[in-house]
Amino acid sequence: MSTRRHIPPYDFQYRFKVGRDFAGRVLIDFYGARFNFKPSEYWTGLMEKGEITVNRERVVPGHVLAQGDIVHTWRR
Repeated sequence: MSTRRHIPPYDFQYRFKVGRDFAGRVLIDFYGARFNFKPSEYWTGLMEKGEITVNRERVVPGHVLAQGDIVHTWRR
């Protein structure tokens, strides 16, 4: 009898509140600095698909962040 279980894939959400250190910076720079384990093209693709939003609105990679903005990332 196996003790392993199969868990079906599920969606999860990352939320980040923009602080003073990233206010006034471009969204793609935020992801490049915070998550440098993936190339910027990866994050740009997610933004274009609407899987990365700011204050629950779709944005372009050149969006300028303001202090207090909430950045959402939905992934499976």
